[in-house]
Amino acid sequence: MDTCYCSSSPVEAGTTRSTPTNAELSAGPRFKISPGNCRWSNRRTEKILKEKTKEFKCVKRSEREGRESESSPPPGLHMEDPEPPEFGSLQEELQHWKEQAARHQQSADEAQEELQEFQQMSRDYEGELETELKQCEARNRELLGANSRLCTELENYKEKYESHHSEACRQISSLEGDLAETTAVRDQLHKYIRELEQANDDLERTKRATIMSLEDFEQRMNHVIERNAFLESELDEKENLLESVQRLKDEARGESLLATPFTTSARISALNIVGELLRKVGNLESKLASCRDYINEQTVNRRGHAGGQGAPAGQNNETGPANGLYNKGLVKRLDFAAGHKLLL
Repeated sequence: MDTCYCSSSPVEAGTTRSTPTNAELSAGPRFKISPGNCRWSNRRTEKILKEKTKEFKCVKRSEREGRESESSPPPGLHMEDPEPPEFGSLQEELQHWKEQAARHQQSADEAQEELQEFQQMSRDYEGELETELKQCEARNRELLGANSRLCTELENYKEKYESHHSEACRQISSLEGDLAETTAVRDQLHKYIRELEQANDDLERTKRATIMSLEDFEQRMNHVIERNAFLESELDEKENLLESVQRLKDEARGESLLATPFTTSARISALNIVGELLRKVGNLESKLASCRDYINEQTVNRRGHAGGQGAPAGQNNETGPANGLYNKGLVKRLDFAAGHKLLL
């Protein structure tokens, strides 16, 4: 089966297409279709020609029927009767056949005229169709050129689309990688922030506990300072008493050397005075011992508290003498007071 090629561009109704040349076939892609689909305009032209011919035949038939009705024989006679009528004489038969011959000759002349008119009309239609065919071919060539140009542009757009699409895919993959890295960094920062907040809360709690312990320690220190001042005053009183006792001893020894015997009442009163002084000295020594124990206990507690908070031991030892808890003069006085014993 023969095939023809036509472009995918629309063509106006009533137009025909010619077989494209090699240059037109190589200009761009075409759709391969059957000859019937390619010659749809030729069929339309043939249909128009048939309609015109049918109209012409109808007109001629009506004219011929009118002429035949005018020269029609009587109702009893028929032109196409298979059997010839009977004639009374040779002249009648001759006249009958002459009329038949003239009628057929007239029909032949009319048919010849119709044929000539039909041929002339066919030539006119053929000329019009040729003109229309040339116009359609020119239009078809224009459309083929436009189709090839559009196909070229389509290929260019396809290449551009593919390049842009590949570039967009690369950019999307790169952005997805960056997003994943950013998300990971954000999660790490959130975790680090939570850890910092937790550490900050721990430090605030430690700070509050330290402030509370410091306030408590200041209160205890103030109490110890007050007690220390009281003990210092009592220590001064003890020294005064010791001096008085020593003076009394010296006086008693001097009087004994003078051999002046004491009376029993004087001796008892002197012993009472000495006993009372010794009692006061003993009370002062017990108070000083309890004060020394309290200071040692507070020092141990403070060191344990500082060690629980994670402070180095060296720092505690260094900061201990720096505060007001360790009064060197007080410690020396306590040690001095603890070392003295009164002997009668």
